[in-house]
Amino acid sequence: DPDHVEVLRGPQGTLYGASSMSGTIRFIPKSPEFNAGAGYLSVEGSSTSHGSGNFNVNGALNLPLIDDMLAMRVVGWRTRDSGYVDQIRVGKLATLRDVNNDDVEGGRVMLRYRPIENLTIDLNYTGQSETSNGSSRYTPAGITSWSGPGIPPVQGCDLCNTDVTVSPWRDDLQVYGLTVNYKAGFGTFTATSNQYNRDVDFTFDSTPILVSFGVPVPAESVEPQSRR
Repeated sequence: DPDHVEVLRGPQGTLYGASSMSGTIRFIPKSPEFNAGAGYLSVEGSSTSHGSGNFNVNGALNLPLIDDMLAMRVVGWRTRDSGYVDQIRVGKLATLRDVNNDDVEGGRVMLRYRPIENLTIDLNYTGQSETSNGSSRYTPAGITSWSGPGIPPVQGCDLCNTDVTVSPWRDDLQVYGLTVNYKAGFGTFTATSNQYNRDVDFTFDSTPILVSFGVPVPAESVEPQSRR
């Protein structure tokens, strides 16, 4: 539900931090409108070769609550992209189909309050969750996988993952924001504050590491990451 996109040449460190020395791209979402109830719903479908079906559903709804004073905008989305990599060496050579799927769902709520003509107060929340059942890594045809005692080698093939453990992952994001704008005769004063929370549960098959140390035990490493 974008309003516009800003492409700012670098450096932008003064306003946007040390990570924006080469520039910044800002995606500005639409703000609530006080006097217009409106919305949309979009549904898309497709299919993935060597996988299955995909879909994308997203929509927005603008709700005027008090004329010229209070309005809310609600946005939601859900996307599923089918996996296309098969994991062929889990357990007793079991095959798991299409493990590298990608599921995303989220929403955004924006509330705009204008107590007087030149003052607006915006509250917003964005939340999103992304999950996958496994890794996109695969062993090409003509390549023999690694092996160890009790872990026989297998031949790679088109879009085949030869890990012996499953590596799902999850990425959760929440952003809270408050922005206050006051328009004076000579310019605009802006005050803004945000809280950014991100938690990633990242896993990978670490069996080859143990095998290299003479410990042929299936292993999964978990690397949780948290940012505030």
